[in-house]
Amino acid sequence: RIRWIYEDRQDNIWFGTEDGLAKLPITKPFYQYRHLPLRATSISGRVVSGIFEDSNEVVWVGLNGDGFNRIELRSNTITSFKNEGGNKNSLSNNTVNTIYGDHEGKLWIGTTSGGLNRYHPKTHTFKHYLHDQRDSTSLRSNWVQQILETHDGKFLVATNDGLQIFDRRRETFQLFVPDVTDDSESLPLTFSPNALYEDRAGNLWIGTW
Repeated sequence: RIRWIYEDRQDNIWFGTEDGLAKLPITKPFYQYRHLPLRATSISGRVVSGIFEDSNEVVWVGLNGDGFNRIELRSNTITSFKNEGGNKNSLSNNTVNTIYGDHEGKLWIGTTSGGLNRYHPKTHTFKHYLHDQRDSTSLRSNWVQQILETHDGKFLVATNDGLQIFDRRRETFQLFVPDVTDDSESLPLTFSPNALYEDRAGNLWIGTW
């Protein structure tokens, strides 16, 4: 079963499935990355929940229940990142729903119950953003389903309790309210978006449960 499809900078197509990761190159044979428990160099889990390629020829792979992996394409080296109990400088939760890289080179990981994680590849540091019922500018829910940086610089975070805009400088979240002329076509304030896409015209497409 395919859970994720991604096209990289070289026009290769990547498939995230419930039994590993597959790469369909434009000129070479089909290549598979599978979880092999006795082999430290394999991907660390079976169910792929997100794929993203950065500008350094590195593919980042989110895994459902097994953290996320870094695949160095030049050497095919695989590095695993997981929650380390008691270590704040690690992934907050191993159930990764989505993985996304912004224009500054930072990696953002949405988890099922560990909120939003920011990982800085250069400094190897994590920061966690969690829901705080005492703070109206915090993340709305710790279940983060999708992330998107729009062309005009908005950073959108989709949770199972609505869509928010994250101000990365102030580190505050605010509820996303669509600007529409007809209220009958507007999205409800609380809904569960699980897909985000911005087209070439700047229109935002939102898939919901």
